[in-house]
Order: sequence, then C-alpha cells, then structure tokens
Amino acid sequence: MEIIRRNSSGEKVTDLQRRLKLLGYNLGVTDIDGIFGIETENAVRKF
Repeated sequence: MEIIRRNSSGEKVTDLQRRLKLLGYNLGVTDIDGIFGIETENAVRKF
C-alpha cells in the first residue's frame, strides 16, 4: 500500500479528493486537482 501525503500527486490523490468531495468535505479553491495540498490535508484531518 502506498502512503500519500502532502505534496503527493497523481491518480491516487485525485481519487482521494473525489471521495472526500462526495462525502461533502470542502477542498477549497483547488478542488480536485490531483495534488495533495493544504486543503486536501485539512479535509483528511476532518475526516
């Protein structure tokens, strides 16, 4: 299993972002961009 973290990018990050968005988490202005930035990190922490 690959660990994704801040500054990771690619299809796995995009998939994570899609799932978070479907669950109603806010990804900020970056939305689904395939880059694990601060907004994605915040959503994961809230999850």
